[in-house]
Amino acid sequence: MIRMTNAARNTIMVSSSRVEGYHQPWEYRCNYVASYSEAGVSYLDPREFYKHELVMTKQALDQSPDPVTVSYLVSASPMLCKLGKEGCDLVLDQVQQLCLQLLYERQGAIKISMCADHGHNFMESKNVLFDDVLKQAGFKIASSVQSLNDVAIERDGLVTYLGMHTRRPAAVADAVLKRDEVELVMYMQQDHVVVRNHEGEAEIGYHNGRYRYTAKSGDVLHYQPFLESLRAKGKTDGDGFVSDADWFAATVDAEFPDVPHRIWEAFHGICISPPEVMLTIKDGWCSGHTTLLHFIDMKSTHGGLNQVNSATFLLTMTGRATHPLRSGDIIPTVAPGYVLPIRMHR
Repeated sequence: MIRMTNAARNTIMVSSSRVEGYHQPWEYRCNYVASYSEAGVSYLDPREFYKHELVMTKQALDQSPDPVTVSYLVSASPMLCKLGKEGCDLVLDQVQQLCLQLLYERQGAIKISMCADHGHNFMESKNVLFDDVLKQAGFKIASSVQSLNDVAIERDGLVTYLGMHTRRPAAVADAVLKRDEVELVMYMQQDHVVVRNHEGEAEIGYHNGRYRYTAKSGDVLHYQPFLESLRAKGKTDGDGFVSDADWFAATVDAEFPDVPHRIWEAFHGICISPPEVMLTIKDGWCSGHTTLLHFIDMKSTHGGLNQVNSATFLLTMTGRATHPLRSGDIIPTVAPGYVLPIRMHR
């Protein structure tokens, strides 16, 4: 989703994990995108890899016969992770040079659009692990879930999101909420998603393209004012469900934007193998492989559901992006009617 302002255009999107040997559908539609292994290597020396990706992007544009050419630069994120705001400035300065070169070479006969797929919090972040509280609660940290008390933790990058596989999601949530660093914990319970924090519990339900948010023991997402406004406008049905579009419009500037759709999709389609428990971590903290700390001191990170982790920019010369958008709406907006071809070599 994209939030547009006069000065900048910000977006909110759920980033999806990449797995070696598997490509997300959008990757097959890129003229250039680095491999999974290259994405990892880019964190070692993001300055040099970013320059390499700019060269690869230029080559993809020069060689592409397509009306729309898509390039995805994985190294922009490690530039921010490793260098913070300095890295952000370098990313924008160098891509500006590429844009000016393209405009000069093509005598203005090109329309350039750029966006990011998540925000960054620009905060130095310390790694937090949950092994201790899980063990204290009687769980065993394992590589796969074989027994009732096994918990397999998805340790990816040093981000503000973490997934846990378990047969006892509610009990795992109880355990991890003993850590102050946790912001939100989510898991499926029957036909709804439970969302918890240290103050209480709420539920998200889904039916026929509509979502329902119910504060059970606490307004976890601080959505009550939005819900009251939607009711006053007649946007809720008899069972309290609200259309996807209305939730999006109502919460685009909220502390936790567009969460009903994003969480539901996370458990029902975005993830390749959804963990039973998903949690987000407060800014200033992150969670991931401890070995990564030998290569990087985190100056910025992302992954959570709050505004700063979610909102980012869309810049386009087409003049067509005039309202908030989700990531999936960008291509249809800037290139209406165009269907990106599938490139099986990816």
